[in-house]
Amino acid sequence: MDICPPEQLRGKAYCASDLYSLGGTLLYLLTHRSPDELPQKRMKIDFRSCVQISPQFANWLEKILEPMFEDRFQSAAQALNALQNNSEIISSPDSSIQSVHKKPKGSRVKIQKTSKSLVVDIPPAGFRSQDLFLWIFNVLWNGFLLLVFISGGIQVLFSPVIFHVIVGVVMLGFLLWTSASKTRIQIDTNEFSVSWKCLLFSRKSQGKTADLDKISINETGITSNRNPVMNCALFEGIKKHQFGSLLVREEQEWLVAEISDFLGQLKSR
Repeated sequence: MDICPPEQLRGKAYCASDLYSLGGTLLYLLTHRSPDELPQKRMKIDFRSCVQISPQFANWLEKILEPMFEDRFQSAAQALNALQNNSEIISSPDSSIQSVHKKPKGSRVKIQKTSKSLVVDIPPAGFRSQDLFLWIFNVLWNGFLLLVFISGGIQVLFSPVIFHVIVGVVMLGFLLWTSASKTRIQIDTNEFSVSWKCLLFSRKSQGKTADLDKISINETGITSNRNPVMNCALFEGIKKHQFGSLLVREEQEWLVAEISDFLGQLKSR
């Protein structure tokens, strides 16, 4: 039985072509029918009604049977990794690509990946128990200064108290940023952007995807108890686009691996 991927009909073959043939062989073993005898929908083999397998395995099998080789796994290692880790497939109108690295349990980070684009959404961290003391202290601090301002009027602005007001505002801004800010990373074949938004404030950095050298976990400082502060960083020459400082290390490693794989796939084309 010869199960030929579509690109071989045009005289081309890739690593993903062998995976298509593997998928066709598996379909034959599961259905005892040649894949070309099975129903098709939008050029894809619609095999789900003909087999009794787990949804996870069906998603994996559907992935290696994508008509366009760019939309399949790009290596046997990726396919095996996804199958062993039971990674999720994220639906997208533009042919989704399998997340080959297992998403950390409980993570609220969302990745949408196609053959041509990747979008990462990091939601606000929300209220964190470790910030409780800072919130209480900030409320008391700013509440006291407000009383001083009401009693002292405009003269407070020209007194040493103004320094304490600035400290209180900066502290409040930090707490709002850590609890309410969200981040979006967008990368396509031509351009990339990293944007942050917190309430009415937003910031965005962007550049050419071809100028990105790598992505890695980056140390940004040391806490009072000598623990390093880490985040993710996209390197554009000497320029760093940093994000994800509030994610746990496991999430950062997963996110860096996913983005690194995507950038590698773009450069290999």
